[in-house]
Amino acid sequence: MLGRILLLEQKYVQAIPKLTALYNAYPTSQNAIYLVNAYVSNKDNSGAGAVLENYLKIDSSNNKIKTMLASIYLESDIKKSISIYNDVVVEQPKNFIAHNNLAWLYFEQNKLDKALVHAETAFSLAPQVANIVDTYGKVLLAAGNKKAALSHARDASTIAKGKDIDIQLNYIEALMANNRMLDAKKLLAMIKTNTELQKDKKVMLQEQF
Repeated sequence: MLGRILLLEQKYVQAIPKLTALYNAYPTSQNAIYLVNAYVSNKDNSGAGAVLENYLKIDSSNNKIKTMLASIYLESDIKKSISIYNDVVVEQPKNFIAHNNLAWLYFEQNKLDKALVHAETAFSLAPQVANIVDTYGKVLLAAGNKKAALSHARDASTIAKGKDIDIQLNYIEALMANNRMLDAKKLLAMIKTNTELQKDKKVMLQEQF
Protein backbone atom coordinates (compact mmCIF):
# COMPACT_ATOMS: atom_id res chain seq x y z
CA MET A 1 0.00 0.00 0.00
CA LEU A 2 2.82 2.40 0.91
CA GLY A 3 4.43 1.86 -2.49
CA ARG A 4 1.24 2.80 -4.29
CA ILE A 5 0.86 5.93 -2.14
CA LEU A 6 4.44 6.96 -2.93
CA LEU A 7 3.73 6.35 -6.61
CA LEU A 8 0.68 8.59 -6.49
CA GLU A 9 2.75 11.24 -4.71
CA GLN A 10 5.30 10.98 -7.55
CA LYS A 11 8.06 9.89 -5.14
CA TYR A 12 9.33 7.32 -7.61
CA VAL A 13 12.74 6.57 -6.09
CA GLN A 14 11.12 5.74 -2.75
CA ALA A 15 8.25 3.87 -4.40
CA ILE A 16 10.41 1.45 -6.41
CA PRO A 17 11.78 -0.67 -3.49
CA LYS A 18 8.35 -0.80 -1.85
CA LEU A 19 6.63 -1.83 -5.08
CA THR A 20 9.41 -4.33 -5.82
CA ALA A 21 8.77 -6.00 -2.47
CA LEU A 22 5.05 -6.05 -3.19
CA TYR A 23 5.60 -7.57 -6.64
CA ASN A 24 8.00 -10.21 -5.31
CA ALA A 25 5.47 -11.20 -2.64
CA TYR A 26 2.46 -11.05 -4.96
CA PRO A 27 3.61 -11.25 -8.61
CA THR A 28 0.32 -10.22 -10.24
CA SER A 29 0.03 -8.31 -13.50
CA GLN A 30 -1.37 -5.28 -11.65
CA ASN A 31 1.56 -5.19 -9.23
CA ALA A 32 3.93 -5.51 -12.16
CA ILE A 33 2.25 -2.53 -13.82
CA TYR A 34 2.55 -0.43 -10.65
CA LEU A 35 6.28 -1.17 -10.51
CA VAL A 36 6.74 -0.54 -14.23
CA ASN A 37 4.99 2.81 -13.94
CA ALA A 38 7.38 3.80 -11.16
CA TYR A 39 10.42 2.82 -13.23
CA VAL A 40 9.14 4.60 -16.35
CA SER A 41 8.25 7.74 -14.40
CA ASN A 42 11.79 7.62 -12.97
CA LYS A 43 13.10 7.43 -16.58
CA ASP A 44 14.42 3.91 -16.09
CA ASN A 45 13.11 1.93 -19.05
CA SER A 46 15.69 -0.78 -18.47
CA GLY A 47 14.25 -1.51 -15.05
CA ALA A 48 10.72 -1.40 -16.42
CA GLY A 49 11.63 -3.83 -19.19
CA ALA A 50 13.20 -6.26 -16.73
CA VAL A 51 9.98 -6.34 -14.66
CA LEU A 52 7.82 -6.98 -17.73
CA GLU A 53 10.13 -9.71 -19.02
CA ASN A 54 10.04 -11.33 -15.58
CA TYR A 55 6.25 -11.26 -15.49
CA LEU A 56 5.98 -12.81 -18.95
CA LYS A 57 7.83 -15.82 -17.56
CA ILE A 58 4.86 -16.20 -15.21
CA ASP A 59 2.15 -15.46 -17.76
CA SER A 60 3.48 -15.54 -21.32
CA SER A 61 0.03 -14.92 -22.84
CA ASN A 62 -0.68 -11.57 -21.17
CA ASN A 63 -1.02 -9.23 -24.16
CA LYS A 64 -1.31 -6.08 -22.06
CA ILE A 65 2.10 -6.78 -20.56
CA LYS A 66 3.47 -7.69 -24.00
CA THR A 67 2.21 -4.41 -25.44
CA MET A 68 3.81 -2.43 -22.62
CA LEU A 69 7.12 -4.24 -23.19
CA ALA A 70 6.96 -3.63 -26.95
CA SER A 71 6.35 0.06 -26.27
CA ILE A 72 9.42 0.24 -24.05
CA TYR A 73 11.52 -1.51 -26.69
CA LEU A 74 10.47 1.11 -29.27
CA GLU A 75 13.43 3.26 -28.27
CA SER A 76 16.03 0.60 -27.52
CA ASP A 77 15.38 -2.54 -29.56
CA ILE A 78 13.13 -2.16 -32.61
CA LYS A 79 13.53 -5.80 -33.65
CA LYS A 80 12.26 -7.01 -30.27
CA SER A 81 9.44 -4.48 -30.38
CA ILE A 82 8.35 -5.72 -33.82
CA SER A 83 8.55 -9.33 -32.70
CA ILE A 84 6.36 -8.69 -29.65
CA TYR A 85 3.79 -6.64 -31.56
CA ASN A 86 3.57 -9.40 -34.17
CA ASP A 87 2.83 -11.89 -31.40
CA VAL A 88 0.12 -9.56 -30.08
CA VAL A 89 -1.66 -9.14 -33.43
CA VAL A 90 -1.63 -12.90 -33.98
CA GLU A 91 -3.35 -13.39 -30.63
CA GLN A 92 -5.44 -10.20 -30.87
CA PRO A 93 -6.04 -9.49 -34.58
CA LYS A 94 -8.34 -6.57 -33.70
CA ASN A 95 -5.73 -4.78 -31.59
CA PHE A 96 -5.54 -1.63 -33.72
CA ILE A 97 -2.90 -0.01 -31.51
CA ALA A 98 -0.51 -2.90 -32.10
CA HIS A 99 -1.23 -2.82 -35.84
CA ASN A 100 -0.67 0.95 -35.90
CA ASN A 101 2.64 0.69 -34.06
CA LEU A 102 3.78 -2.08 -36.38
CA ALA A 103 2.91 0.13 -39.34
CA TRP A 104 5.13 2.90 -37.96
CA LEU A 105 7.99 0.54 -37.16
CA TYR A 106 7.94 -0.99 -40.63
CA PHE A 107 7.57 2.49 -42.16
CA GLU A 108 10.71 3.63 -40.35
CA GLN A 109 12.52 0.61 -41.76
CA ASN A 110 11.20 1.46 -45.25
CA LYS A 111 9.36 -1.86 -45.41
CA LEU A 112 6.36 -0.20 -46.99
CA ASP A 113 4.49 -3.35 -48.06
CA LYS A 114 4.35 -4.55 -44.47
CA ALA A 115 3.65 -1.06 -43.19
CA LEU A 116 0.66 -0.76 -45.54
CA VAL A 117 -0.80 -4.07 -44.42
CA HIS A 118 -0.82 -3.03 -40.77
CA ALA A 119 -1.82 0.58 -41.45
CA GLU A 120 -4.80 -0.59 -43.52
CA THR A 121 -5.80 -3.08 -40.84
CA ALA A 122 -5.56 -0.47 -38.06
CA PHE A 123 -7.61 1.98 -40.14
CA SER A 124 -10.30 -0.62 -40.87
CA LEU A 125 -10.60 -1.27 -37.13
CA ALA A 126 -10.48 2.34 -35.91
CA PRO A 127 -11.29 4.79 -38.71
CA GLN A 128 -12.30 7.53 -36.26
CA VAL A 129 -9.05 7.60 -34.27
CA ALA A 130 -6.95 10.52 -35.51
CA ASN A 131 -3.54 8.93 -34.98
CA ILE A 132 -4.62 5.78 -36.80
CA VAL A 133 -5.86 7.76 -39.81
CA ASP A 134 -2.70 9.87 -39.71
CA THR A 135 -0.47 6.80 -39.82
CA TYR A 136 -2.37 5.39 -42.78
CA GLY A 137 -1.98 8.69 -44.64
CA LYS A 138 1.72 8.85 -43.86
CA VAL A 139 2.36 5.32 -45.13
CA LEU A 140 0.25 5.92 -48.25
CA LEU A 141 2.31 9.00 -49.03
CA ALA A 142 5.56 7.09 -48.67
CA ALA A 143 4.13 4.39 -50.96
CA GLY A 144 3.42 7.00 -53.64
CA ASN A 145 -0.36 7.16 -53.35
CA LYS A 146 -0.46 10.93 -52.99
CA LYS A 147 -4.20 11.55 -53.47
CA ALA A 148 -5.27 8.91 -50.97
CA ALA A 149 -2.59 10.13 -48.57
CA LEU A 150 -3.97 13.67 -48.73
CA SER A 151 -7.52 12.47 -48.17
CA HIS A 152 -6.56 10.58 -45.02
CA ALA A 153 -4.25 13.34 -43.78
CA ARG A 154 -7.14 15.80 -44.12
CA ASP A 155 -9.47 13.43 -42.27
CA ALA A 156 -6.93 12.98 -39.46
CA SER A 157 -6.61 16.75 -39.11
CA THR A 158 -10.39 17.11 -39.01
CA ILE A 159 -10.80 14.40 -36.37
CA ALA A 160 -8.09 16.02 -34.24
CA LYS A 161 -9.71 19.43 -34.82
CA GLY A 162 -6.38 20.81 -36.00
CA LYS A 163 -4.96 20.64 -32.49
CA ASP A 164 -2.38 17.86 -32.93
CA ILE A 165 0.83 19.47 -34.22
CA ASP A 166 2.32 16.24 -35.56
CA ILE A 167 -0.85 15.46 -37.51
CA GLN A 168 -0.93 19.02 -38.87
CA LEU A 169 2.66 18.77 -40.05
CA ASN A 170 1.88 15.50 -41.80
CA TYR A 171 -1.18 17.10 -43.40
CA ILE A 172 0.96 19.97 -44.67
CA GLU A 173 3.45 17.49 -46.08
CA ALA A 174 0.64 15.73 -47.96
CA LEU A 175 -0.65 19.05 -49.29
CA MET A 176 2.80 19.87 -50.62
CA ALA A 177 3.14 16.45 -52.23
CA ASN A 178 -0.08 17.22 -54.10
CA ASN A 179 1.16 20.67 -55.19
CA ARG A 180 -1.26 22.45 -52.86
CA MET A 181 1.51 24.87 -51.91
CA LEU A 182 -0.63 27.89 -51.03
CA ASP A 183 -2.82 25.88 -48.65
CA ALA A 184 0.27 24.26 -47.15
CA LYS A 185 1.99 27.60 -46.62
CA LYS A 186 -1.06 29.07 -44.86
CA LEU A 187 -1.32 26.11 -42.50
CA LEU A 188 2.41 26.04 -41.80
CA ALA A 189 2.36 29.70 -40.79
CA MET A 190 -0.18 28.80 -38.08
CA ILE A 191 1.92 26.00 -36.59
CA LYS A 192 3.42 26.58 -33.15
CA THR A 193 5.80 23.75 -32.41
CA ASN A 194 6.25 22.19 -28.97
CA THR A 195 9.20 19.84 -29.49
CA GLU A 196 12.56 19.92 -31.24
CA LEU A 197 11.40 17.26 -33.70
CA GLN A 198 8.37 19.36 -34.62
CA LYS A 199 10.56 22.44 -34.96
CA ASP A 200 12.98 20.60 -37.25
CA LYS A 201 10.16 19.29 -39.43
CA LYS A 202 8.60 22.74 -39.72
CA VAL A 203 11.93 24.20 -40.85
CA MET A 204 12.38 21.36 -43.34
CA LEU A 205 8.93 22.04 -44.81
CA GLN A 206 9.52 25.80 -44.95
CA GLU A 207 12.69 25.26 -46.93
CA GLN A 208 10.67 23.57 -49.68
CA PHE A 209 8.72 26.71 -50.59
